[in-house]
Amino acid sequence: MSLGFFLWIDVEGAAEQVLAGAPEVLRRTLAVFIECETRPFWHEGGSAGTVVDTLLQAGFIPVARDREYGDEQFNILFVAGRAAHLLAPSLLDAHSPLRACLMPTRQTPPPPRKTGERLGATLK
Repeated sequence: MSLGFFLWIDVEGAAEQVLAGAPEVLRRTLAVFIECETRPFWHEGGSAGTVVDTLLQAGFIPVARDREYGDEQFNILFVAGRAAHLLAPSLLDAHSPLRACLMPTRQTPPPPRKTGERLGATLK
């Protein structure tokens, strides 16, 4: 018996078409990592709203999102509702490797440079 699939869908604006042709695969999928756009990056590209609606209707839950290109192009990690309980402890534990990967800690920014200073060298 197969445990299921993990899908990574990055198809330059054709995510809607891929999902439309994948209902059987989605029924056996545990997680989907998918690139979405909110504006037409690609010729005849789809919208993030339609992609999200399709996956929600298929029983998936969004659990993380990045900002590849701000709010215009980004990736979303969806987990099948039937498998979400497996991730919940790791998403809620502040010290888990999964949470650290999804929400990296902020590093202290470097101090501001002085006028004329560049990459560690001062102009004279």
